[in-house]
Amino acid sequence: MTIDPQPGGMHIIARPRFIGQASIDDCKLAQRCIKNGLYANALSTWYTAQPLQGLLMSYTNISSP
Repeated sequence: MTIDPQPGGMHIIARPRFIGQASIDDCKLAQRCIKNGLYANALSTWYTAQPLQGLLMSYTNISSP
């Protein structure tokens, strides 16, 4: 994954690195993150044309023990 630098805020954008023709279903990846306690939203759900694959992740939604 590549993390896109952000000027501020409480979110990060992580995009998969593609090797050859391999692709990742970001919706399934987001569901897997949520199942394991890390909130993530698939980037492809925010696009109407030529969707980008990746995760929008809030690092303020991680519980501390």
